[in-house]
Parts: sequence; C-alpha cells; structure tokens
Amino acid sequence: VIAMAFACGVTRVATVMIAATFSDYSGDWHQEIAHQHLGAGPQATLAAALGNAFRSTVLDLAAKLDRFEDSPGVSLLDNSLVQWTQESGIITHDAQAMTHVTFGGAGGYFKTGQFVDYRSSSRAGIFHRQWLATVLQSMGIPPADFQFAGQPGYGDARGGNGGKDYSPDVFAQSSKPLPLVTNG
Repeated sequence: VIAMAFACGVTRVATVMIAATFSDYSGDWHQEIAHQHLGAGPQATLAAALGNAFRSTVLDLAAKLDRFEDSPGVSLLDNSLVQWTQESGIITHDAQAMTHVTFGGAGGYFKTGQFVDYRSSSRAGIFHRQWLATVLQSMGIPPADFQFAGQPGYGDARGGNGGKDYSPDVFAQSSKPLPLVTNG
C-alpha cells in the first residue's frame, strides 16, 4: 500500500510503527525478553524477532519501492528514504549506539552503500538529533522550520537542559547535515 501510494502520488511520507514482535514467544515480551536481553536465550529470541521484522517490513518495502520507476532509470527507492531503527541502542531503553539502517538516496541527497559509525561520542542523543535534522533537510525542510526554541537539531535535547551536557561547539552543529552520508 505504501509503495503504491508513493507511485500514485497520493502521499510523500509514511511512518510505520512495528508493534508486533514477529515471534511465537508467548510470555511477557517486555520484561522477559527486552529487559533480559543480555541473557543468551532472550538475546537469541530478540535477534530472531528483529531479523524477521526487518525482512518482513523494511526489506519488503524497499524491494517494492525499487520496482517502481519514478523516471527513466530512477526508481522510487532512489528518490525515497526508508529508515529502520529502534528505541534502544545496545541496552534496552538506552539511546546510545542506536542503529539506523537506511535504503534509498532521497533523490541523491544521501550517499548510499556505506556503513558509517558515529560512536566516537560518549554521549547519547547528539548524533540522533543531527541525523533527524539531516533527514528533514533531505526532504527540503529548512532548520528554521524544525528547530524548537532556537535549539539546533531536531527532537528532545537528551543530555540535559538544551544540550548543556555537550560541548557548545558540538551541540551547535546538530542542525548541520551529518558528514560522510550526504552528497552536499
């Protein structure tokens, strides 16, 4: 439905929250799997479920978008950005080291086919804010339209009041497109 809506021009934006676990586990998923993710059994269950969710939703959508030609030699996927991420990084409910997997180049805005690791920062949140700001700019939305109360970047300034836990120089950069992943 999403790929067809894009192809027909009915919409340009779709957001999907995957609430299903994509697992046959029948207990309390949140407490027994997500909160016990460091245990071998829960970790295996979680990894299998996330793999199933990724294949069944994100890869499926990317493949469908790639089948539609937007212009000669250019697919809908080439002109789109599909992103997959979770609420957590390597620890449940902890935003450090969050993975963002993307498909498509947003009409050439993004460099594709790379693995980029921004974890040189020991603080959570700053690159996620900058990533979201970068995505918005890839869709033609200027920083003045998404910054809140004059704070650079997009979203909640995790890390303290207005990012005060970050170096002012680092926080000030969070509305600028991330290096390495953009063609600008």
